[in-house]
Amino acid sequence: MKKLNVFFPVPRIYGPSLHETKNKLFEYGKDFAKEADDWIDADVIVLQLIGDPDRKNLVHPSEVVFSDLIKVIMDNMNHIPTIVFPLCNINNTSNWRYLFENASMIYSYLDVDYQIKHVDGQLLPFVFNKSVVVREPLGVEPGDFFREDDMQKQYLIYTFGFDKETESIDIIFDATVLFNSTRENLGLPILKMLHSGRDFGFDSKYYQFETPAPQNQKGIVRARYNSSYFANALRADAWVEGGFEMANIEAPLCGCQPITYNFECYQHWFKGISEFVNVPLNTDPRSLSNRKHVVEQLVNIFNRGTNGRDKIYKYTVSVNDSDDEDEKTKEIGSKLDLFDDKRNMIYERFLWENVASTFWKEVLNKCAK
Repeated sequence: MKKLNVFFPVPRIYGPSLHETKNKLFEYGKDFAKEADDWIDADVIVLQLIGDPDRKNLVHPSEVVFSDLIKVIMDNMNHIPTIVFPLCNINNTSNWRYLFENASMIYSYLDVDYQIKHVDGQLLPFVFNKSVVVREPLGVEPGDFFREDDMQKQYLIYTFGFDKETESIDIIFDATVLFNSTRENLGLPILKMLHSGRDFGFDSKYYQFETPAPQNQKGIVRARYNSSYFANALRADAWVEGGFEMANIEAPLCGCQPITYNFECYQHWFKGISEFVNVPLNTDPRSLSNRKHVVEQLVNIFNRGTNGRDKIYKYTVSVNDSDDEDEKTKEIGSKLDLFDDKRNMIYERFLWENVASTFWKEVLNKCAK
């Protein structure tokens, strides 16, 4: 079978997870596709989209401006099949309209039909001329995230981010302080919040900062999950913009419980995996009317998840046939997991190998010449 030439530009300003998405799709799609250097050589074009298309971002592998490239691609969509891959923050502009209405396929983890047809709750007259909408998740590598049995829980919650409001980091800190005030009254040791990203300078009594891990150093992130009871997946603006939050599928593989909001984009994928914080439909978790209630729910989740944890969750282990005790210990240590059911759900839904296979099958079915 002839491999498809696929042009898959990614703006350099986009976060590392977007570049990883592209890399994983090509890694597991090597039997189906190879990367084209330019759109003019492509059998298929794939566009990951975030936010305003007019931002002047350079793209990789070429060095053209993304907004200029988009205009060229839109002029050629009728004879080069184009896949639109929206990620978030697409519902506040109609500038993407032509792309969505004329794409060969729209592929996303979002409820795309709602996201692109509604702005501030108002229905927009989008008409899909030929687009097929496919809703599928992102993936995770089990070799990158797993339970390390020799690591003890040292931190209450691991958070990552650069915007304390958007990623609910300030709310989590408030909940951490309130949770620990009770522990201190009972004579129990403080469980700090562990944060990486931008240092917000919170009270070090309840907060520890560590520098962000390089993208290729998954072991650092894995260790942070392993040493924390909880992981932050509380992206506040997802009630409008949608989202996925990789912590929902990375953290449980490390015996760390993700916490996220009860937004549709998260419930659709992570029901049975994540702890949900409830906010009223179509309201901002950061509003004065919601913030106190969110903090109270977080404290309740913290109390449930740290009280007698070892008694609540049991280890399930697999032992190999080796007679060497060191070899047995190594084998057991690699498979210990506090979240067996969650891990199995993640393996069934979110392995990159399976996600990529589905993606390329859809591409071949919908877009191949």
